[in-house]
Amino acid sequence: MKKATALFLFLLLASSLSAKSVRQMWTSMPDSLTPYLNKSLRIELIDFYDMKVKAEVKNQLEDSTSVDTLTADYIHVKLSKSSEMELKMLPFTGGDSILCLVSTYYGDAAESTVSFFDQNWKSLNLNSAFDGQSIASLKNGLTHKPDSISQDKYQTMLLALDPMLVKASLSPNTDEITFSLSTPLMTKEEKEQIRPILLSKKLKWNGSQFKEI
Repeated sequence: MKKATALFLFLLLASSLSAKSVRQMWTSMPDSLTPYLNKSLRIELIDFYDMKVKAEVKNQLEDSTSVDTLTADYIHVKLSKSSEMELKMLPFTGGDSILCLVSTYYGDAAESTVSFFDQNWKSLNLNSAFDGQSIASLKNGLTHKPDSISQDKYQTMLLALDPMLVKASLSPNTDEITFSLSTPLMTKEEKEQIRPILLSKKLKWNGSQFKEI
């Protein structure tokens, strides 16, 4: 009995030692994902953050990269004036935690991509991880027609959103992700007019996929 208990504790300890934190994933990230931010610069950002000084470095494009949020399982990085990255460790049913990576580019409007990796940075095929849908399918549910708007006007408003660009955002404190549509180049008045048809969706990770809350 004692031997079995000791073996269980050993395996539990070995598992906890092998699991990687988000900061380890960040520093071991393949340079191909941030070609202008090598490992030395990524480590330097973490060091600055731990020292409680401004966590900012000049990247290899002569632009500034900074870390503004770092927890045990989440990091938010402003890569440049036009892009940002979020990394979140998620518990995975029947295995080690996996990494969810959200990259957002700010052009005419914000547009995000969401990727999943194992702890060795092997890409995971979880294209239907959003309540059984892909992001391409999910975005069709990010608008709705209020009763106060005619069908013709609703269709006209949808055309103003074409092409539909999706922004994703991870929560630093919970295993949640939020999706919303970006508005392309519009005046402030035009954005206010189109706001009534816009929806956002929040989904929570259940160990194998994000499910709508």
